[in-house]
Amino acid sequence: MIKYDERRRHVRVWRARLRVAEFRLASFATGAFCKNISAGGMLVCSVRPYKGNDLLDFELVMPGWREYCINKGAVPAEFASDTYRGLCRVMRVETRDDGTYNIGMEFMGDAAGRRELLNKFILRHIPGIEH
Repeated sequence: MIKYDERRRHVRVWRARLRVAEFRLASFATGAFCKNISAGGMLVCSVRPYKGNDLLDFELVMPGWREYCINKGAVPAEFASDTYRGLCRVMRVETRDDGTYNIGMEFMGDAAGRRELLNKFILRHIPGIEH
């Protein structure tokens, strides 16, 4: 097993490994997609330049999230969904060469309260990581 050693507080995983099927910022018709995700937040690529400290509702469709939550007893089956919803705060915005923006977002509120559960879900998708 590989011991995970990174400067960040939370392990992050690229959306392809987690099979993020869909990403939406609820208040806007965006043209944005999730590049990577950790228990602390996510990196989003967007055509829109959000401002630092903006609060945004989001939805991530993650196949397997529903089953994982049920198996861990985190939520009753009738309320479970593969959609991870919550509130995030824009922490940083970087302009990319192609004119789009990399936006670092931190999970807030209820989404932040599910950090441990999300972290364990993420770790399941990284082969060779000791957890």
